[in-house]
Amino acid sequence: MVHSAHVRTGIRAFAIAMAAAALFTSVHALAQQSPTRPGGRRQPALRDQQRDVGTGPLSIESRQPGQGAPVAPGQPQTSAEVSVTEGQAPAVTSRVVGSPGTFEPLLQRPLEYGDVPEVDEPARMSLKGPMSAKEFLDALALTTGWNVATTNAVGQLVLEFWTNDISPKQALAILRFNDVYYHFDEDADFLFVSTKEEHLQREYGGLMEIEFPIVHTDIQNAEAVLGALLSSQGRMIADPTSSKLIVFDTSDNIESMRRALAEIDAPQDTRAYSLVHVDAEALATTVEALLTEAGRLSIDPRSNTLVVQDRPERLDRIAEVVTLLDQQLETRSWRLDFADPIDVANNIAALVPEAMGTIVVNESIHQITVTATPYRLADIEARINAWDDKRRQVQIEAYLATVNRNIMRDLGINWAYTASISGDPLTMAVGSLSNLPGDDDDSSAGAGSRAVFRSDKLDAVIDVLNTSNDASILAHPRITVQDWEEASFENTTNVPFASSTTVFNNNSNFANSNTQIDFIEVGTVLRVTPRITSQNSILLDLEAEDSTFVSVEIFSNGEINTLPQKTQNRAQTQVLVNNQETIVLGGLRTSNITDTVDRVPILGEIPLIGRAFRSTSKNHQDRELLIFLTPTIVGEITQAETVKLAKLDDTIAETIRNDARTTLGRLKRKMESGDKQFTVSIGQSGGLLAEGEPTSMDSLRAAVAEIENPDSKTMLIREHPRAPKEVAAQVTDIAMERGLKLKFDERNSPFVPRVPPDAN
Repeated sequence: MVHSAHVRTGIRAFAIAMAAAALFTSVHALAQQSPTRPGGRRQPALRDQQRDVGTGPLSIESRQPGQGAPVAPGQPQTSAEVSVTEGQAPAVTSRVVGSPGTFEPLLQRPLEYGDVPEVDEPARMSLKGPMSAKEFLDALALTTGWNVATTNAVGQLVLEFWTNDISPKQALAILRFNDVYYHFDEDADFLFVSTKEEHLQREYGGLMEIEFPIVHTDIQNAEAVLGALLSSQGRMIADPTSSKLIVFDTSDNIESMRRALAEIDAPQDTRAYSLVHVDAEALATTVEALLTEAGRLSIDPRSNTLVVQDRPERLDRIAEVVTLLDQQLETRSWRLDFADPIDVANNIAALVPEAMGTIVVNESIHQITVTATPYRLADIEARINAWDDKRRQVQIEAYLATVNRNIMRDLGINWAYTASISGDPLTMAVGSLSNLPGDDDDSSAGAGSRAVFRSDKLDAVIDVLNTSNDASILAHPRITVQDWEEASFENTTNVPFASSTTVFNNNSNFANSNTQIDFIEVGTVLRVTPRITSQNSILLDLEAEDSTFVSVEIFSNGEINTLPQKTQNRAQTQVLVNNQETIVLGGLRTSNITDTVDRVPILGEIPLIGRAFRSTSKNHQDRELLIFLTPTIVGEITQAETVKLAKLDDTIAETIRNDARTTLGRLKRKMESGDKQFTVSIGQSGGLLAEGEPTSMDSLRAAVAEIENPDSKTMLIREHPRAPKEVAAQVTDIAMERGLKLKFDERNSPFVPRVPPDAN
């Protein structure tokens, strides 16, 4: 059964075919009437040529596809070319574009489904796929009694589904899911089914004819743009004589062409920009990036002028950019405090093109000088201020120790560590070594006690292990490094060996030998790169290497040479550590087997009987290199060493004061219960120490306010001779306000490290 829509489509297609045939027939008949029909290939017409309409004879040539001039790659193929010539004037060619396109916007339209009638009797369907669409529609027709008409394309579809006791209306969702269109015609009492493409082509795929007059842009440019928007059935005729493009295509494609042509065929204007301070060649690249597809740019180097042809609104934008860049160049210098001037210069090089400024670096004084426009200089200054930032510093204290694993196993020592930002420091589960210093025991440690070691406790732990021969300290380096910089620790030895080179002379059979001494480096190497996080924890990039050598005999050139062979263990990791907490890097093991023979002189040499006078013991040592790392964030004013030195100075001063007392005074001081003395030291620059710890005036006031029983306590003030008097006066006032007794130690000048200005 044929639907009426199919009949209408057939009539429309037949009419289009007849019209095309009539057009070709009329052109061919006109060509037959021409008495001066030219032959061969025609020269292309000039784009700017105006047709001069006269009374001379016309010559029209019809060229079929594949004949005459070939079609350039990427250009639409020409189904026919019609050339019109008057007299001796150059020919103007009309191109009938006939290559199938791939732009199908109508296929992106969503399908709109109509309603279907209700079934008189309740009917349910239970089907199991896969099955063809034809079988599915057969089951639907039997269940509902509907008349169904479908296209051949639908019958070839295979549907995947599983249904159980659903209504026919619910079953139609299977067709919608597979983009199968259906429509129920109540007049014909038919359910018509077709594919999505067939339905959209039937409803919206009719060809329309439209003329696009090309006013402002080149017709070839417009032809290339619109040709890319043709559908598979679309056609286009380019007529340069009337500067028109005649298009036959669907409404969706024509609407897309209309929008595209509005972009490229817009009225254009021409402006000239005379530059004063900047070379026109230097701005050409910047201006070209702002042009539309139809824009044109030319340069007049004699007058240093840019001539631009484009849309008026785009020309306004170009004028703003030219005005912004065509300014008097200025020169500005920056003295860098922390950043590397070479790195900064490389980063800002992209902001200063070679023709629009210069960058000069003076490494000796860390200075960068830039010549550019004021706009660029403002941007550069903002970047330099951000890059030239003071980096923080990290002091890395390391212990490199070899530990006998057999002794560790006998003593029941297990190592465990964590580098979590939650605040868990290094922990050691200690078995029989109960005398190791640590914090309070944790019952969760099991049979042993759990000691938490921070940087100030680690020294004592290492001393205990070293004293009991459980550990051998290889090195104890301490270094301060900037954030993101690498610190390197090396405990190595250069092992010499001789190498020889022999050169043979073929003419005289003479051999020339050269011997030189080379070295290989063995030992322990540790590289650490700290990175301080925003939470004041430290991310460490660690790389450790432990190497040794053995002597190997190599036979070469008829001789036996002894050379060192290097063996090494390496470990590389990244770990997050809290400030002033310790981590352990292990796993670098070495094994040694030693045979020791003890004998009685002379008697031990006698065969058979000598066995009673000698003994043999084997010593198998399995040792592991452990690296203890304690990172500490320090400032450039006060570091950990200065604080320790200040505490030592306080201890020495107390010892001197005690020695100066009489025997009765020392006895009285010793018999006093509790600590009744609060020591404050005032440095030369006004820094303060309270009980050996750096502090500020506000912190000192708060500490004094918390003192219990101030009437029985004395503030001992140690003041540097050149200390600011106002600082000493403030300390005295704080003590008197609290009711403390005052005592001054004028014999020993204190050592007080400088405190950062932002210390609390």
